[in-house]
Amino acid sequence: MFSLLLLVLIVLLVTGLGWAVFRQVNRKVPIEDMPLDNEWAMQEQEALRKRQMPFGPVAFGYKVRWMAVKANHREQVATALGMSQLEMVNWHYGLQEARKNHVFVTPAIKGWVLAVGLGLPDFDDGKNPKLSDLLSRLSQTFGEAHFYASHRAISHTCWLKYIDGQRVRGLSTIEGTMLLNEGQQTGIEADLVYFNADTPEDDKNATYPDEQSVMDIAADWSVNPSLLENAEFSDIEGLGTLGYLRP
Repeated sequence: MFSLLLLVLIVLLVTGLGWAVFRQVNRKVPIEDMPLDNEWAMQEQEALRKRQMPFGPVAFGYKVRWMAVKANHREQVATALGMSQLEMVNWHYGLQEARKNHVFVTPAIKGWVLAVGLGLPDFDDGKNPKLSDLLSRLSQTFGEAHFYASHRAISHTCWLKYIDGQRVRGLSTIEGTMLLNEGQQTGIEADLVYFNADTPEDDKNATYPDEQSVMDIAADWSVNPSLLENAEFSDIEGLGTLGYLRP
């Protein structure tokens, strides 16, 4: 019995020491704590400095998708989106990564926080429950949330408006096909010349919305991101939050 107990203690001791050594060997040292003579660390520190140097805002909106949330704090929006691996970065780097699979959350712009990136779920054919659930949740939390998308290569346009958890307006087209036309047209839409609920679907003369239509709708509903480099937005903070949307 004593021998068995001793053996168990030895195994536990060896296991504990092994785990401690493993953790020490594989410990990730923060870049800023690495010795300055470490060439890799110096390069990483310089890269970190560049991407965290305040710079912006930078315009966007074409061939991308984004959300507009009626909020004043980007941290709250990032949390509500369920984002992970968050990092403060400037607009230039944030939008560069947003073209990949990240999401970049901007500072507040006239009462709206924008979340942009291919890491956001797309509307596709209107049957993506993840996007609907996300917009519903955001609008329940903040009162109002929108989704916009445009891609000229496939003639894709989309705008969705949610208020208090419900979709009150939605329109989406792709390659001349109407995927969604739901809810009452807003004032700005009535002023645009494009296919609407009163146009017969077989009308060959119907004009569908284009990427500029998306910008016009965004300008009326929230913020037109293609104008963010104009002087009126020069006081917007130069850093935003970059991260991934959790599956």
